[in-house]
Amino acid sequence: MARDIQDGRFLVDSDAGNGDAVFIMLAVCDPLHRSYVLLPPIPEELAAAVEQPHLANVKERRCEVFFLPCSKEESAAAVATGSPDPFRVMWMAQCPAKLVVFLFSSATGQWQAVASPSL
Repeated sequence: MARDIQDGRFLVDSDAGNGDAVFIMLAVCDPLHRSYVLLPPIPEELAAAVEQPHLANVKERRCEVFFLPCSKEESAAAVATGSPDPFRVMWMAQCPAKLVVFLFSSATGQWQAVASPSL
């Protein structure tokens, strides 16, 4: 299912037929260049912070994912190295006591936790 669109790219997900999934498979597809990037799974040490997430939307998803604009530094580094345009993806879930947010950067190829205040 397409979750977001930015700069001609699509952020798509698959919950492997499990609409109740918290951790979903994500890919960024670029139809113009006929390419895609399969995002790595969120590491277990980060995923451990997610406890009993609430339903995020009417499609009964337990997380929301979307593109974020890249920083000027990431864009400049991509131009300097001749690599493809960078992108960032945010994954978030509302748990009973906190909002859990992870950020993926194509520049590093890794997920990182984003600090979130308790509710």
